[in-house]
Amino acid sequence: MLSREEFKTACRPLTQTWGENYLENSKFALLYSKLKELNTRQVDSIVESCLLEFSYAPSLQKIINLARGELSLAFENIKKTKLEELEKSPCVKCLNTGWLDAIDEQDEAKHVYAFKCDCLAGHYKVSGDNVPVWNRADRARFTARYLGSGGGFYMHTGDVDSLVDGAIKEVEKI
Repeated sequence: MLSREEFKTACRPLTQTWGENYLENSKFALLYSKLKELNTRQVDSIVESCLLEFSYAPSLQKIINLARGELSLAFENIKKTKLEELEKSPCVKCLNTGWLDAIDEQDEAKHVYAFKCDCLAGHYKVSGDNVPVWNRADRARFTARYLGSGGGFYMHTGDVDSLVDGAIKEVEKI
């Protein structure tokens, strides 16, 4: 991840070509927030592509579009690193699946709902913004159940401590 100063230095050819006002403070801050996960080589490559491809000052959206491949690669590297960290300390709620099934205690039919766990596995393994994230409010209303390959657990999650204690006991059985 680049510091603001490193990023500013890497973007200097853009301001030298299209003027000092091209990346004024608000534009610079926005571009930095979108590209800060990249390394110097990747940003240099994007700047070079801008200079070669555009004869006029490109919009920030065009720069970000040019960076999509590099951003995808950077995200995959971050994801890989985070998942390696996750393997060292597994989540006791979802057992690193990223998913929690839950039954709505207020629903007479006891429908099963799927939630994205709020751990690293949920963030990096479960895609889609429309998947609800398991949170404190859900714990009061739903009963979580994990029925993985090695058995699993089924417990009420109104109390976070009971969730953790119960999951640890079930993981120890597996």
